[in-house]
Amino acid sequence: MRLSLVFITLVTFISCTSLNTSTVFYDDCSGSTLILSDGIEVSDTLGYFSYKMPDSSWLPTRHLEENTTGLTIGEISSEGHWFLFNASHSFYTGEWDWEEEQNNIENDFNVIETGIISLLGQERPYNIVHFQVDSPQTISFYVTVLDTLKKSNYTLNLTTDYDEDYKSRICEMKPLLESFKIID
Repeated sequence: MRLSLVFITLVTFISCTSLNTSTVFYDDCSGSTLILSDGIEVSDTLGYFSYKMPDSSWLPTRHLEENTTGLTIGEISSEGHWFLFNASHSFYTGEWDWEEEQNNIENDFNVIETGIISLLGQERPYNIVHFQVDSPQTISFYVTVLDTLKKSNYTLNLTTDYDEDYKSRICEMKPLLESFKIID
């Protein structure tokens, strides 16, 4: 009986606290019309990562700089909304400091939301950045994936034009982000 009372109390406490816990909109995204099962797998120039794009109309563009390689795909919808996905790779030295990295991001960009999402089997920090100087204004959803063994940093971002419905467009692109793979 005593164990049952403790169990009931614990279940009640957990349910009450979960009612007050805010959920991240991204974790609740579902029903995207982007189907990647027949998509085209593309990779960066140096073969560090790959992901799928729906079809060739997304026009992949590869970027290669001294310390960074990247791959961007995009499309403009029939309603005129931008859908862009970019992944980039770079190496880092020393130990990765998430707190310092977050401080740098908040100092350098107009971060309007931060949080944690589940991606590729791990909890990962994200930032939503509003670029007000662009014309039209854009909004980007950034997630960092680390490979601490190879000291590699992968920055993934979903970008769309800014308006009150930007989160639904980020949700629409969720399958792109989830198709990201590090090439061994």
